[in-house]
Amino acid sequence: MRPTKHRRTPQWIPAHIRGLRSVLRRSMVVGLTLCLMIVGGPASAVTQTFSGSIDANGTSWRAHRFVVTSPGQITAVLDWSNAAANLNLFLYNPAGTIVATSTGTSKPEHIDHDATTTGTWKVGIKAKSGSTTYDLQVDFPGSSSVVTPSYVATLGGGTAGHADMYPSGLDVDGAGNVYVADTGDDQIQKFDASGGLVWVAGTRGAKAPGRFENPRDVAALAGKVYVADTGYNRVQVLNASDGSVSSVWGARFSTIMGISAGVDGSGNPVILISESGAHTIRVYSTSGTLIRSVGSGPGNGPAQLNGVRDAATDAAGKIYAADFANSRVVVFGPAGAALDAWGVNGTGPQHLKRPYGVDLDPAGDVYVADSNNYIHKFTPSGGFLRAYGAPGDAAGQFQMLRRVALGPGSSPDVFGADLWTFKIEAFDQAGTSIGGLGGNGPSEGSFNEPYGLALDQQQIFVVDMVNQRVQRFSSAPPYGFQLSWGSRGWGEGNPGLNWARDATIGSNGGSKSVWVADTKNNRVTEFWPDGTATGRMFGTAGAGVGQFNWPFAVDAIGADLIVADTKNNRVERWDPSGPVVEWATGSAGGTPIAAPKDVAVSGGDVYAVDTLNRRIVVLSASTGAFLRQFGGSTVHLAEGIAVEPNGDVWVADTSWNRLLEFSSDGSLLQTFGSLGNSNTRFNKPAHLEIITTSTDVLLLVVDSWNDRVQIYDIG
Repeated sequence: MRPTKHRRTPQWIPAHIRGLRSVLRRSMVVGLTLCLMIVGGPASAVTQTFSGSIDANGTSWRAHRFVVTSPGQITAVLDWSNAAANLNLFLYNPAGTIVATSTGTSKPEHIDHDATTTGTWKVGIKAKSGSTTYDLQVDFPGSSSVVTPSYVATLGGGTAGHADMYPSGLDVDGAGNVYVADTGDDQIQKFDASGGLVWVAGTRGAKAPGRFENPRDVAALAGKVYVADTGYNRVQVLNASDGSVSSVWGARFSTIMGISAGVDGSGNPVILISESGAHTIRVYSTSGTLIRSVGSGPGNGPAQLNGVRDAATDAAGKIYAADFANSRVVVFGPAGAALDAWGVNGTGPQHLKRPYGVDLDPAGDVYVADSNNYIHKFTPSGGFLRAYGAPGDAAGQFQMLRRVALGPGSSPDVFGADLWTFKIEAFDQAGTSIGGLGGNGPSEGSFNEPYGLALDQQQIFVVDMVNQRVQRFSSAPPYGFQLSWGSRGWGEGNPGLNWARDATIGSNGGSKSVWVADTKNNRVTEFWPDGTATGRMFGTAGAGVGQFNWPFAVDAIGADLIVADTKNNRVERWDPSGPVVEWATGSAGGTPIAAPKDVAVSGGDVYAVDTLNRRIVVLSASTGAFLRQFGGSTVHLAEGIAVEPNGDVWVADTSWNRLLEFSSDGSLLQTFGSLGNSNTRFNKPAHLEIITTSTDVLLLVVDSWNDRVQIYDIG
């Protein structure tokens, strides 16, 4: 029975929806929460129920979509919890025109409309005043053939797949407290002088104060901690006492890789920003006002830098820069004039190879954290004095040395941040190891920001992005962990992975193989299922055909591969036996492709997520020619796609933490999921895959920021 307009307490809402509403009232969750219920047969009405929260002084507008498959009656009823609030209801046809409104001042609001056109309709909710949770029911003529995903199982989940820390930056204050930029966990940690954890600050999530994305460095000064929040291109300032947010600078940066506290020529405190992408050091006041820029590039002239990673000052305000790509240290005067440059390119102690961190002691001696995995100590003019640590993964050794910081006093201890052994190493001035922090790596069978996956009837391969590895599971219940492979490696010819984001199952000589999109190494690499490299790989960094700029996705088509060359804004088909590019497409339907982040092959077609254009494009697998597109306003910022055997298309609408199902002709069938960590919610869903068993069709969702893979039965 449909509700009447006058009913104050809508008894039509099912018990489980009423329960959801009460939970929402208590938690006041911001954002859409969605429950989907399908009833009736092909010619009957379909009911969709939605719940959410809305605030006239915050998020004052919400919209919910549904698909009308035949002409007929649409009824929408809106009720809300806070009687003092005033909500209005609007109905939009597929052309985006408002065809009915309900703008009363009391609840519930009610719309009846006779729909004569089919397609995707929308109900809009506007908060005229107040803040409240709400429940919306929409009855409309639709089809009951749409199947709501049913939860089956989870791989991973929780923080067991995280190491103690992923330190790419650190600093030490005058009391000996150590501050760590924990890049892989998107957080900042503080330890006291004895190594005890004092606080952890930061969470993953949409950009907001107190949330970080890949913070790369920290600087401690006068009770504040300045954070190079690299992924969000900004500086956040924390209170050193408890990690709470003190301020967020208004300045935005291209690629902020290093941050340090120093002094100017008059002894006033300043903050140095190493803006790697601009090859420049920015000198700021402690409140975030730009004072000057130092250096330019890319180049190797006296005042030039190339990929600068860090900078520090001496007591007179002279600036020492870790000139990464030029494998040297460049010295500038306090006003920015180039004074000196030194460093011998090579391997071993006293030689520099891509220096990453720099700091100075009270005497003016210079300490350089180098990619050779030594901390070198030099005189101010570059004379070699001593090395700390050595290559390796044992105590007192480094595998991926990133930063150096000095303890308090005239004869300070020396600290090094070793990113891929997950630890901080400490030495006395003589070079003797005196302990450290962290060192425990992630457990197997769990993840840290997984992104892509590949599967067949036997095995599931999950690309565990932050942990720089691939993990293998059984494709049959209970989906048990089997093995993992991979370690951090970068540079041409290295055997490791560099923030890999996808995989696909291919073939090599008739045997199964696994191709991995090794994203930041700008290549695609082949492995046997046990993780042994086959020796085949292709791609180098660049913009030309046959080169990659951060490939995010790969999918097999016979012996060939389709690759999403994300930052080159194109989709390509490769024959890896050459290797040779068979076609490359950078435009679809007259619009340049923009940052494609996933591809799927089905029925001789390539489905590509054209992420920044907010659409799905379909290309001919044989030629790369444009065939059609869909999505449009329905898709926000998607990063995953998979195609069912019946032709339906599933899309991970990542920024809105939901899945979208489209019919083969591009009509929206349903929306599933919302922000959260329960079995039907997501936090940054990424790539998708579908597998057909003898009884079911299963959808696998990489739920990236929940550190898990979710498995659903979809028919």
